[in-house]
Formats: sequence, structure tokens, C-alpha cells
Amino acid sequence: MSFWSGLSQLRTILDTETDGESPLSQALMDQFRENIEVLFQLLLDTGEGGSATSDPSNDTNGYFYDTAGGWSDDEHNGRTLLIISGAAKGNMYTIDDTDDANDRLVCTGDNLYADGVRSGDSYRILFDVKNNIWGHDHDGVNSREVVLPDGTVSAWSDEREVSGSQTGYDTTNAKHIRIFYPGTFTHLKFSAEIKADSGDTAYCRLSDGSNDSSEVSRGSTTYGWQDSSSWDISGLGWTPNSWQSLYVQGKCYAGGGWWIRGVNIVWANS
Repeated sequence: MSFWSGLSQLRTILDTETDGESPLSQALMDQFRENIEVLFQLLLDTGEGGSATSDPSNDTNGYFYDTAGGWSDDEHNGRTLLIISGAAKGNMYTIDDTDDANDRLVCTGDNLYADGVRSGDSYRILFDVKNNIWGHDHDGVNSREVVLPDGTVSAWSDEREVSGSQTGYDTTNAKHIRIFYPGTFTHLKFSAEIKADSGDTAYCRLSDGSNDSSEVSRGSTTYGWQDSSSWDISGLGWTPNSWQSLYVQGKCYAGGGWWIRGVNIVWANS
């Protein structure tokens, strides 16, 4: 049987192969090994692999070349390069850099040539199996990055009432909030529970102080929820994995009065 041959090799091992009357055989031991490899693939394979297109240099630069890899810069940083054919078959290396312009993976400090890696050797790219000791957190390095449906991750919610009577948006009569921006989403959506004075119309929007979302409105003296359209924040310069200040602002049309009570904000990608 071949090494790291894929899901097609997975099968259950029968009790008749392991009972007291069954001799230990190479076929049985190969099946144990291949079942373990399949579990590795199911848990850790990124789905990417191929063959080296030139020999690595005989030094500790750790260059591994594949002109057909089609990688983007930094795509596989922190993941694991597994050699699955040739003299270095079974060796695993930490990928420190993904260099698109030079069609190479960089495994700094490793002499791949001395280990036996050569042009034509096959490889797979796994999520990190060499350095991660804390389990999978789906960060895209030690396991597949989590992809959540739009509107399922709450950014902020409260029912603290604010009100005013001005006819233009400002930051004085507003909810000042801070939300954690994970950097993995491109849009925000929000719903606001608002009402207005008799004969007036209340409006509500989000603002970061320089950029504003679309607004919602309600012309009723009783509270009701109004849903906004999606706010594209991808080009606003927010710093990923940091706290972002926002204002939930209100105004009214005629100066009679506006109220905002409940606000729900969720992350989205469209």
C-alpha cells in the first residue's frame, strides 16, 4: 500500500484479522497506519499539495519550491509541510513564510536538502501539527478557519434609553459604545427600537465619528424595531482585533422628540 494515500484507503479492521488465530501481517500493519493517516487528513489537511519542482538549496534557509503551488503571500504561515514521497517521506516542517513571487515555502532553520528532499517529491500542507499544543481554535493556522453565516455573531446589544429633540445628528445625545472588531467581517447590520413625538419622525444610525451607516426611521409614538441595511466597513481603516468606538445617534424631523431604547448590532459579510 502507498504512503498517505488518501481517504480511499480507509476501512474498518475486522475482528477476524486481530483474533488469536490471525497472524500479524504487513497488510494489517499497513491498514493501521493508513487509517491513522486518514484521520490526520480529516482533521488537519488543508486540501493543498503537489510536488517539488526543483531541489531545495543545501543550507538552512529551508526553501521548498513548487511553481504550480499557486500560493498567496503568507497563506500557509504557521502550518506544516509534510513530505509524502522520496527519501524524506514522513518528515514534517513548520512553514515560516509563504513566498508567492518565488513560488516557495520557507521552513527557516531546516536543511531540507540534507534531509533528502528533492525535485519531484510529493507533499501535503497540513494545519499546524508541530507547535500547537492548545487544541484547535479554528484560527486558519492550527485548524480550518471558522466561517459563520451573516448575522449570527452579535457585536453589541442593550436596552439603555437615550432621547433628544435635535433635528441633526450629534454625539452628545447618543449611545457611545465600544465593540471588538475581529477583522474577519466586512459589514455591520443593526436594528434599533425607536419612537417619535406625536406628528414627528425619529431617525437612527451608527457612526464611528468619521463614517456613517444608513439610517432607520419610525413615525410612531410607540416603540418598534426597525432593521437597517448593511453597512460596509471594509474600507474604513478599522484595526483588526482591536476595540472600535461607535455612536448610536438619533434625530427627529420636526424637533418634537426622538427616543432610542433597544439596539442590536451583528457582524456580516454582505
